[in-house]
Formats: sequence, C-alpha cells, structure tokens
Amino acid sequence: MKKLYVLALLAVFCPINAFAADKQPGAPTTNSHKSIWSGFYAGANGGADIQMTQPSFPAQSYVFQGTTYNGTAESIHSSNTTAFLGGIQGGYDHRLSKYVVGFQVASDWTSNNGSGHYTTYEPTEFVSAKTTWTGLFTGRAGYTVRPKSLVYVKSGIALRAYQYSDIDPAYSTPFSTSGSGTRMGWVAGGGFEQKIKPHWSVFGEFDYTGLGTDNVTMSNSSNGGYKWHDSFQINAYQVLGGVNYHF
Repeated sequence: MKKLYVLALLAVFCPINAFAADKQPGAPTTNSHKSIWSGFYAGANGGADIQMTQPSFPAQSYVFQGTTYNGTAESIHSSNTTAFLGGIQGGYDHRLSKYVVGFQVASDWTSNNGSGHYTTYEPTEFVSAKTTWTGLFTGRAGYTVRPKSLVYVKSGIALRAYQYSDIDPAYSTPFSTSGSGTRMGWVAGGGFEQKIKPHWSVFGEFDYTGLGTDNVTMSNSSNGGYKWHDSFQINAYQVLGGVNYHF
C-alpha cells in the first residue's frame, strides 16, 4: 500500500519539472499562446483510489431463512482501503485572457473493496462494498501561471458503482447475501496541467468524493430466503496523474 501512495504522489507532482522548464528566457508572450488552452481534449489517467467505508445495520424488519424478525440497529467496523484506479477523460476548455473555463467527463475502473464485521452481533459476519467503476461530470476553472502552465479547480457530480455482500460462513447455517447499486454524490478537487508539446499536456490532480449514505437491499432465495437492508456511508479520495491530447 505504501508503494501505491508513493507512486500516486509522484504522479501528482511530476508536472512541476515541466513547469520549471517553461521558465526560460525569451519565452513567448501570453498572447502568442492564446489558443493553447482553448478547444476539445481527451486522454488517460491513473493513480490511487482511497475509499472510506462505514457500513451499518439499521433497525428494521427483515427476513432470515424464511422467518420475519424485528431487528435492532447494529454497528459494523469501518475500513479504509486503497486500490489502483485508471481510465479516460475528455472535455472542452475556453481561454479568457489568463483564465480558463470548461467542462470534463471522466470514467475510471477500479477494484476497491471496503469491508467490516459486526461489532456486537455475530462477529463472524462480514459486510463489504466493492467499487467497480467511477464517473465524474465536472466543470473546471483555471489560471495560467505561465503560458503553458495551468492550475485549476473542479467540482461537479460523482457516480460510483458498487457490488455489496453480507456473509457469515461460520454461522450455524452459513449464509451469503448480495446486492449492487450506483450511488450519486459530489466531487471537488484541483490540479496542475503542463503543456509539453503542441498537442500534448500532462497533469496531476487530487479529488474528494462525498456520497452520503446508501441503503442497499441484501437478498438471497436459498435456505428459505434472506432479505434485509445494510447501510453504507462511503467517501473517497483520488490522487491521479495523466496525459491529454488537445485537438
């Protein structure tokens, strides 16, 4: 995990070297680069996804092995997990003097699995939420600190797709339930982008995603049938680096 953190941080800060290279005597004026940050672009990214998962069992009536029970609320241990995340992005920028405004769409894939076991009832029972896909729809605004160097902030809508499970292999009658869903939330972040070729740029970025609480139905028709709700509060950080091609 430590290696993954180091690689992710390098991905964020590596564009700074390119920024230093831009500080050369006789560099063209800002006006001569007016079109650098205007137009459509597309590229790829990769880095670390740090997921914070807090599951719980809310008070409810539920079905277990064909019988209905009235259950009290139960706490479940939380977890912080890290996994590789990678995907593609694209968008459009428009330059206004030294300022840049635009929008971006990103789609990334990961396999980040946060799990925990019950703290008081059935400590052998584990609940997990595995993220398989994330999507971002954001606006961004930036400032060109140098003609080819852009610092920016971004904010918008975040989507995360999950596979959920609730299992207890050590119970007198072992059981396994599952569910899935896509949660919508918000994202905010920022980064640094450096033009390195007429059509190419590299960037480093840090984002935070808040998704609130999702109540997920767990069900399984085997052994008389199971059905209940688990609650998941999930937030995440992403530390990314990537490359863009500007059309």
